[in-house]
Amino acid sequence: MASELFARCPRAKAMLVLAVAVLVLNIPTLRVVSQVSKIDEREHIDHLVRGSHGEIGRHRETLRQETLRELCRRGSEIHAYPPCRPGELDPTDYAIGGGNVDPPGSLYYLPTGLTARFLRALPVGGNSLVTWGRLLGSAWLLVGFYLVLRVGDRLGLDRSVLVVALVLAAAVPTQLHAATTINPDVTSFVAGAGVLLAALTWERGSRGIWVLGAVAAAAMLFDQSNGVGILIVLLYLSYRGLGRYLGRAGGETRTTRQYGAAAVVLIAATILSVVGWDALRDAVQDPLQAADRGSEFETSEAERAALDPTRVYVDVDELRIETIANASELFAMFPPVVDVAPPERRLSTFEAVWYRVFERAVLLMMVGAILVVVFRATLRSQVSALGLATLTGLIVAPVLIHLYNWYEKGFFEPTVPRFGLSALPAIVLLVVAAVAQQKIARFVLVVLTGGLYLTALTTLT
Repeated sequence: MASELFARCPRAKAMLVLAVAVLVLNIPTLRVVSQVSKIDEREHIDHLVRGSHGEIGRHRETLRQETLRELCRRGSEIHAYPPCRPGELDPTDYAIGGGNVDPPGSLYYLPTGLTARFLRALPVGGNSLVTWGRLLGSAWLLVGFYLVLRVGDRLGLDRSVLVVALVLAAAVPTQLHAATTINPDVTSFVAGAGVLLAALTWERGSRGIWVLGAVAAAAMLFDQSNGVGILIVLLYLSYRGLGRYLGRAGGETRTTRQYGAAAVVLIAATILSVVGWDALRDAVQDPLQAADRGSEFETSEAERAALDPTRVYVDVDELRIETIANASELFAMFPPVVDVAPPERRLSTFEAVWYRVFERAVLLMMVGAILVVVFRATLRSQVSALGLATLTGLIVAPVLIHLYNWYEKGFFEPTVPRFGLSALPAIVLLVVAAVAQQKIARFVLVVLTGGLYLTALTTLT
């Protein structure tokens, strides 16, 4: 039976290897690193609890008792939560004002929450909604891996090398954190891979342009930071259209006008998705709460630090070019590897030193792979266009994010690597394209993958 499955589905073996690799890494991580993450997981947990009941969270809503029970049982990496006690818990002991600071900007909580509640209701389901929600992060990631395998086949990349690169992606600090906590960032890999696959499928002529728009809209509904992955695909289509116009594009190409139409569809779908989600969120708000929306940026500096010490919001009346176009901002997501708030186990132990060494080595390798593909770029191949698009997108995206935050909310927030997680599928593909033809490069990829993966595990012991 297994041999028939592998024969019918050529990606089945690869997915089996990837599933084992992801679960062997993620399950021990979410068991050992059980505390509430520094990256605003408290609010994400409350949104998940509400999503498990089919609800969309509202601004300044009081934390649910189920949320408080999860918080007091787990403890926090940064907050001194009081111990659990019988009876009703006081929400003000766990958050300023006892509530959330903003309604969720993601559809992630509904399917994840509903599925987690179903799994928890099984005879062997246990009693923690958060544990199941975190475990579902591996499912989100594996769906993204399957989509990348399909993209790799479309681009003619070596599947065995691609599997190694995907295992590397699973162990990357930013991705590992996203896949083992309650966080809409876990949708980024699926979103980035899905939009890229939709673009390549459209380019081949297998699907209509509306599919590309629908996938992009869905990606934005799950997390607005997924716009980075959409931007890369938009630039990919632009470079392919330019190559077609100059008579240099090879492979499966559309006309220049068709590439332009696809770019317009991507932009329109992205805007409509953001506007539609904001309208839906406002529709479920209490009028007084909706009027108060955004007041979290008017709190004191001490209160902001208590809400989320990993993020720095600065109210600005004027956004200066030197603020958003300096090197630390332009290259903050290039590439999205470094975790801004890793668990203490990956900071203080002896094994953590080696984990960070491999983390930096992987970062340099990814930068090198992108540059290798870009320097080879002739606009004749899809991989060349993807390399140019990824390089341009990762540098331009922070500026666009700053402009959006300033125009919509009037604040400046420094860029952190995890904002660019939806670019990771494209980067994985570029790594494979860069190393596939050289034995020494493939050897380096295997060594770095094994080193990062094993040190990620040993930090848990």
